[in-house]
Amino acid sequence: MDRIAEEAAVSKRTVYNHFESKHELFLAIIIRLCENVMPSSADAEANKNWSQERYLKWLSVNFLRHIYDSKQIELFRTIVAESRNFPELGIQFFDGPVSASERVIYDYLVSQKKIGALSINNPSTAASQFLGMLKSDIQMKLLLGKRKRIAPAEIEGIAESAVDIFLNGARSN
Repeated sequence: MDRIAEEAAVSKRTVYNHFESKHELFLAIIIRLCENVMPSSADAEANKNWSQERYLKWLSVNFLRHIYDSKQIELFRTIVAESRNFPELGIQFFDGPVSASERVIYDYLVSQKKIGALSINNPSTAASQFLGMLKSDIQMKLLLGKRKRIAPAEIEGIAESAVDIFLNGARSN
């Protein structure tokens, strides 16, 4: 708290006036660091008239660039480690930033289903599956140190492949 007060050029009391505990402050920092993982609702809404391929690829590339970023990887490691001692932190992270990312995809899928452009029985499950497909095993490799970084071209390729399989399936006709 001392370091945060020092960096913000305020007193420690001022920090405590805004946050009742270190836990509350830590959660606010996590939420702030995860704000841009998905485009804002306004940006997402503005681009909904794009083709499905273009829109989902745009969301996917944005999502992957953020979750594969070294700072996000380190943040995720910290959250996982701290959630052992503070389970509510992991729950709040999941219910906050993680669910917000899924919600953007879910909202899009629901809108496409309503106009008859997609045939999806369960948009919530489909959104979760799509994000899982995007993450592939790269996120785990980055988290565990098997890889150090990922090239932008590889992110584009992963996004393109996931969108293609999601929209068109893997079965040849």
